[in-house]
Amino acid sequence: MALPWLIGAAAIAAVGYMASSDSDSDSSSSDSSNDYDEREERRQREERRRQREIESEIQSFKESSKRQIKNKYDVEISYSNSNVNISSNQNSNMKDLENHISKFKAENKNIENLIDDLKRAKSEV
Repeated sequence: MALPWLIGAAAIAAVGYMASSDSDSDSSSSDSSNDYDEREERRQREERRRQREIESEIQSFKESSKRQIKNKYDVEISYSNSNVNISSNQNSNMKDLENHISKFKAENKNIENLIDDLKRAKSEV
């Protein structure tokens, strides 16, 4: 007679144990999900920080190159959309100015290629 009671108590204990281990695994999977979310958020913050650093470096490179060319050729440089406007600060003959402009455009093209290389390198990482 005591045997059915013992079997019933064992069954209830087994169900209780299984339920507690399920809730432990739920909290464990919830913890791992939170860990993943935190790691992903940290990775995204790091990626945004790197993006800002690269953009800042590109802008700095553009400005220093612009100053260097301005000083080298004594010209004023302005950009509108993808066009480069150059005006001379000196009274030189037209041939010299055209020579300066062609050199500037070649250097500007090199700068654009370097910027594209930086952007490609950034997107690969």
